[in-house]
Amino acid sequence: MPNYAQLVSHTDAFTAGCLLLPGCIIGAMLAPISGRLLDKFGAQRPILLGNASILLSVICYSLYPGELSSLLFIVFYLFFAFGQGFSMGTIMTNGLSQLPEELNADGNAAMNTLLQLAGAVGTAVISTIVATAQAAEPTNIAHATMLGSIHGFFVLTVSAVLILCCSLKVFALIKKKNPAHA
Repeated sequence: MPNYAQLVSHTDAFTAGCLLLPGCIIGAMLAPISGRLLDKFGAQRPILLGNASILLSVICYSLYPGELSSLLFIVFYLFFAFGQGFSMGTIMTNGLSQLPEELNADGNAAMNTLLQLAGAVGTAVISTIVATAQAAEPTNIAHATMLGSIHGFFVLTVSAVLILCCSLKVFALIKKKNPAHA
């Protein structure tokens, strides 16, 4: 996203980095709140709320690529950070709680490894999509970056839809299996 802000919106690197700061602060502040919601209501509410917020964010980025002012960039990223703050920790905590206690260390290691791997693969895929668009139109790098970003956000939107559908399916199966924990 900072690369997009630099090339398409013509902001400098410092400004592009500062655009992420409010979202990072919100995401960090939400971790304990989502933990309290997990304790009070269970995993379903914070996970589905977080996943829906992430989906809304990537849809907004997809729909308004040419109109992305600094303010819109921040607002859309706030939705993304909100979603991440609500869902990521809750997903890990809920997943680990499903394991027998003697497997918690192994589960934690596996989840952290998969989280890092997924982040690296996701970054590589989206970077490749944007770089391919830039290579196809080297004379207008800003326009090419915007087109590549649109395609990248489409991929992220499809991914977010799949994640939300999988989450809904998991909670439906849990409710069917054990109606008292729904």
